[in-house]
Amino acid sequence: VPYPPQKVRVVPELSMDGMVTLEWKKGAGSDSYVIYFGGRSGDYTGRLLSRFDKTLRPLRWEGALGMPLTPAEKEELLVRPQALQERLAGLIRVTVTNEMIERNMVQDKRTGRPFRRPMVLETDRAYYFAVASVREDVGTESGLSNEVVTIVRPALEGMEPR
Repeated sequence: VPYPPQKVRVVPELSMDGMVTLEWKKGAGSDSYVIYFGGRSGDYTGRLLSRFDKTLRPLRWEGALGMPLTPAEKEELLVRPQALQERLAGLIRVTVTNEMIERNMVQDKRTGRPFRRPMVLETDRAYYFAVASVREDVGTESGLSNEVVTIVRPALEGMEPR
């Protein structure tokens, strides 16, 4: 069984306008990840697979050159690229969007039932997230990571989330 991801957090600088960017440290023995989310703590009404969506676009990024970077990280990449790459090594970022949610709603493996309803990320509402590691060769899923909560923010004028 893979270990759950560690140090899951929301990246606030990349989370706005109906998007939430999560970051975590890779779980040992994992091939991919499942993101659980909902409007109440521990009550997850959605489940997203983080390897690929149905259009086969990658949903996760690893390494400083591939993942979305905050404005401060973009500046650091210009000045100290090696230091930034070392700091981000072993981290994964996933940006959850409403489009991703709609395309990736799947059955809840923990209960065997479909999730109650597709949830969309609405501005000024709180959402709870937890992540599980998956080992695909044997089809096992870890326990859940620490839970994080965020309030979806509107886009700030002049700022792009990516």
